[in-house]
Amino acid sequence: MSATTCCRLTPSGVFGGFYSRAVARFDPDTPTNPTLRSIVADGDVAVAQWRTTGRTVTGADYDNSYCVVFTVRDGRIAEVPEHLDTAHFEQALFGPAAVPAR
Repeated sequence: MSATTCCRLTPSGVFGGFYSRAVARFDPDTPTNPTLRSIVADGDVAVAQWRTTGRTVTGADYDNSYCVVFTVRDGRIAEVPEHLDTAHFEQALFGPAAVPAR
């Protein structure tokens, strides 16, 4: 796996179309398969680890591991930093190999 980084999306990033654009890059005829590895919680913080596999609209395989930290304040999720291989995410979904040949 490549080096990971933290992805912090603001509500405008999530609802401004980032996730909908990413999800649209997955093959709708091949379901993505998230597999939960673990959940650990302590107080207002929970950490979940999972692996997601799938296929992109160009037929490329997608296989990425995630570590997501949920922080709860006043009974609501307040923060969700997400750690994943962003280089693989970008290349598989949005990189040159992700663009179908014309």
